[in-house]
Amino acid sequence: MSSFGLAVIADTATASDAAGMVENVHRAAAAAGVSAGEVLVEPVRRVGDWWRVCAYLPSASSGATDLFTGVRTARVAAADDFDEHGCAWTTWRITDSVPELVYRKFLPPPGTLPQECDDAADDRADRPATLAMAQLWDANPGRVIAVERRFEEMSDNRGEAGTPFLPWITALGLWWPGDRYVPEELRDPVDS
Repeated sequence: MSSFGLAVIADTATASDAAGMVENVHRAAAAAGVSAGEVLVEPVRRVGDWWRVCAYLPSASSGATDLFTGVRTARVAAADDFDEHGCAWTTWRITDSVPELVYRKFLPPPGTLPQECDDAADDRADRPATLAMAQLWDANPGRVIAVERRFEEMSDNRGEAGTPFLPWITALGLWWPGDRYVPEELRDPVDS
């Protein structure tokens, strides 16, 4: 089963930024040749002071930054799965329409050492980056740091969309796009 694709969980400061990100998701899918029926975009929801966008683009991996165009303020988590070639987890802070990479970790395919992969060279997964990611998402730093001990297990658990990213998603208090376990109070979309 292929798991090649891109999932994005983004909290934007305004409903219009959320709507712009949804448009960017559809534009990226069309550019990648993904039909609209294959793209999962959940209704935008209010989560605290943020507007949450959750989307999954199967068979499309163009990088999350294409989805930021026109977004002024946001925090973004992106799960980029390259199928048998590994996967990457990134988080971003967008301020004044400028995206700043906060955290990046590439998980190589099982049996491959990170130093054997060019994609791992761009990692930003040291302790300061991990703590910055926890702070960005208002998450418990201890839970986020604990994910670092699971990289090998996460790399080995590939093959189903989302599986290698679940430790990060759980530690940050997020949910995978389309997850039926979304907290009850967040299931009904808020009119924007």
